[in-house]
Amino acid sequence: MWLMALALLGACGGGTSEEVFVGNWKWMPDFSGISRYGAASFVLDDKAYVVSGYNANEKLYLNDCYRFDANESRWEKIADFPGVGRISAFGFAANGKGYVGCGWNSNTSTRYNDVYEYDPTSNTWTQVENFANDTTYASDTTKAVKGCYGSTSFSINGIGYVAGGYGQSYLNELWAYDPTQPAGERWKSKASLPRKCYYAQSFVIGSTAYVLGGNNNGSRPTSFYAYDPATDTWIRKRDITNATDDDFDDNYSSITREAGCTFVIGGLGYITVGEASASLSTTWEYNPENDLWTRKTDFEGSVRSHGVGFSIGGRGFVTTGRASSSSYDDTWEFKPFEDKVVGD
Repeated sequence: MWLMALALLGACGGGTSEEVFVGNWKWMPDFSGISRYGAASFVLDDKAYVVSGYNANEKLYLNDCYRFDANESRWEKIADFPGVGRISAFGFAANGKGYVGCGWNSNTSTRYNDVYEYDPTSNTWTQVENFANDTTYASDTTKAVKGCYGSTSFSINGIGYVAGGYGQSYLNELWAYDPTQPAGERWKSKASLPRKCYYAQSFVIGSTAYVLGGNNNGSRPTSFYAYDPATDTWIRKRDITNATDDDFDDNYSSITREAGCTFVIGGLGYITVGEASASLSTTWEYNPENDLWTRKTDFEGSVRSHGVGFSIGGRGFVTTGRASSSSYDDTWEFKPFEDKVVGD
């Protein structure tokens, strides 16, 4: 049963109703590094990597890196990220290696454009060519973009993609990185995201990427797009707002957010936590077959934003993040078809 309503009636015939949703959040081994938010991540060979970020408690920009093995339920430290510590960098996997680049460091007031490649076989990082939008305005040096942060990134068929972000202003560029191409030809400009945004969320189902939410000039867009790399086109899906007289989208406005966590389980996309007017715990499931969303059990950890979400072997996880001036180091797995179990 996807959803059931329990009517709680008062003694005088009044009362409220409480909705109970399907899905169970299970507490997993804590992230083994110092707590953080704004970390980058990628997945290689059914292992997740969490890189860099910011510790709010000690006010530290970090450059360490940890790997999570879901089968063994353990975190382990690996080679440090060689770049300057930063937040809101992008991360993706491409052709068997991981990539982390761009990001922001307020201590140096720098938007970075450097990019690094991680080789899991040798446990080493190598600097590769800078992010492509460094040359976007090459003909006009007064407009030169020297980096960005808050982009959303994803991988499809061995190629990494970086969309949106914030440079000198809000961005909607889409860039594809193909490591099999010769040096100097690995970044290619693709069809721009139809709206500018940063801190948007994305997930990939099959060979299609889905991008939603984010922040655009202080507002959170309700438009929702699918990207087809085969045709290099964006397809507008149903808006995530109460746009019809039907019941299905009455609560869609609670999907819209920025800096949330996403993952994919069994061909369905999930979004949870993040922030709107405040930090969120609501969790939603997306079915690409009918372009509809279903509300699931709220995230059971502390509300947060700027955490990391990832999928490993058909399982979905959330780790790290922040709320107010605190950063977190707990890790949770979502079981979308189980009933909620409190305290597990």
